[in-house]
Amino acid sequence: PLGSSPLIEKRRTMAVAFGAKWATLQIPDLPFNVTKAKSLQPAGYPLMTEIDYRPGQTQSLCVKTAAVRIVAQKAPQNDYQRPLVSKTFQTLGCDVEWISADSVGEMNDTIKRDPTIDFRLSSFGVADPEPTTWMGLILSEGSPFVDVVPSDLVTFKRIASLSSREEEVKQFQAVLREIGLRGSYVPLFHFSTLSVAQPGISFENIQELDETVDYSKLLFK
Repeated sequence: PLGSSPLIEKRRTMAVAFGAKWATLQIPDLPFNVTKAKSLQPAGYPLMTEIDYRPGQTQSLCVKTAAVRIVAQKAPQNDYQRPLVSKTFQTLGCDVEWISADSVGEMNDTIKRDPTIDFRLSSFGVADPEPTTWMGLILSEGSPFVDVVPSDLVTFKRIASLSSREEEVKQFQAVLREIGLRGSYVPLFHFSTLSVAQPGISFENIQELDETVDYSKLLFK
């Protein structure tokens, strides 16, 4: 599948296989603030959309003679993920060659310059729960996070013009599921950060198990 296919086809084929393996991979001893991701947005956010890759192929699909090439930005969270990503590809019968980039811009330039790169490893914050703003980041032209195609941008603009928030969220979830199964992204981990609030801010409207907090739930005394 990684032979002479166009780059998007390489990612599509391998991401489905990778996702199938990822769904069953047991990862012991994760840090307290790290969970294995089942969706691009974490639980508690309106666009939490679980992608189930398991109906796809799960046997070894790597027929490439050279290693799978992955570019990743230098960052602590990416450095943590590298050995786990390598392990998963090894279960597919693939070795991994890592290419490092100092910034998102350098990573994008590397991908444009080198068509033999198969994947990129990215991480980003999801602090803004507003669906349209967040999807605009993900589905922007030249997005560093998801391999979008022109039809994705058209779909985003159509959904963003809807007047119903409920329908907007529902259709955005469908888009995330579609492009995930297409292989344009595979969610790996969610890294939680801790914040300390100033006196005078109340969290009484927030459930203890909420993984994320909508700003509308905060009370200012």
